[in-house]
Amino acid sequence: MNAFNRAELYFTRSMPEQARITGILAQNGIEYQVICRSRDAAAFMPEGPGPGGQRSACGQDLAHYYQYRVYVRRKDLARARFLTGLAAGGSR
Repeated sequence: MNAFNRAELYFTRSMPEQARITGILAQNGIEYQVICRSRDAAAFMPEGPGPGGQRSACGQDLAHYYQYRVYVRRKDLARARFLTGLAAGGSR
């Protein structure tokens, strides 16, 4: 699977919810890819380390510290949405 033949099925900050969605996909033989980023990732901190760029989890809500994006092949997107009960827009 690559960036040209995949589509985002779901975005969440909940590990249990991500596991639920990927479990359904796996049970139904749908290939998927999960990209996980932490709040320390450069995408969250464009200014980098130093003044204005926090690089610590101190004081942050760890329940929302990671973000998960679940991708499936474009050809499987409609079936994956149906099986997972997700609306056409992505997250619930």
